[in-house]
Amino acid sequence: MTGLLTMPHLNQADRLVDRLDELVQQLAKNIPSGYLPDYVPALAQANSQAFGAALRAIDGRTWSRSRPRQPLVLMSVVKPLLLLYALRILGIDPVRSLLDCQPSALPYNDLSQLLEDGGRPRNAMLNSGAIALAGLIPGRNARDRVRLFQRWCYETWGLLLPVNETLCASVQSLPNQHNQAIAQTLVQFGTLEDATLALDTYNRICCTTLTLPDLASLGCWLAEPLDDWAEAIAEVLDMMAVGGLYQQSPDWMERVGWPAKSSVSGLVWAVQPGVGAIACYSPPLDDQGNSLLGLAFVRRAIDWF
Repeated sequence: MTGLLTMPHLNQADRLVDRLDELVQQLAKNIPSGYLPDYVPALAQANSQAFGAALRAIDGRTWSRSRPRQPLVLMSVVKPLLLLYALRILGIDPVRSLLDCQPSALPYNDLSQLLEDGGRPRNAMLNSGAIALAGLIPGRNARDRVRLFQRWCYETWGLLLPVNETLCASVQSLPNQHNQAIAQTLVQFGTLEDATLALDTYNRICCTTLTLPDLASLGCWLAEPLDDWAEAIAEVLDMMAVGGLYQQSPDWMERVGWPAKSSVSGLVWAVQPGVGAIACYSPPLDDQGNSLLGLAFVRRAIDWF
């Protein structure tokens, strides 16, 4: 595969942009035949031909081919933000005492591994880890907890993360038996106190939204953090590296090297410290719940940086 940086140096910046545009056109003509998650009716109705992407480098360069004001549902891409929120609000030690930072060879909603590990989630990118964090963050009820999270995001980055209420209703219309079993198991092992509150919080926070350019800008902020944020962000990026793409994570880090997080909504978010970030969207998923086209785009677009 020819990289984006193997071009003549003449007008190199413009040529790189042209090559990204060509990459989008090429990928758009070859939408893979993945699946849409039927356990969330609204996501099962997504346009499988839809595609968008945004890149931002720490030197200020940007590139975007997306509807700039179209908010996309984060779903599992919110997990790194939920982890960062918990680390900053509750402290690093309490979060480390709750979960590990280890890879998982099993699916993101697997229960057997959680049982084997005594109710201690392998990492925060798995559903078990995120549900445990949702049960730990402050707030009287699910709506209050998500409002506090949204306020923190606005105060920290000036970003609004509204909840897509239609999608949230769709998520709640078909209770996820895997997640219910995970929450009950966490309660049985004393990792979680209230399964219903944790699940309601988790479902609602997963339905928050951001645009692709905002997600790329946020990733770029993580790529060059303020000094007092460095330890918490390093923890987040480590978690993304070991589990952000679930079973694919070790191979991805060996071949690509960018910590990334996927989502069943079709989002992929990749962040490289000292370099920048990529956010892209394409709904068809592989059998592990990762966007097929999103991963293909990130693998080839990193040469833009």
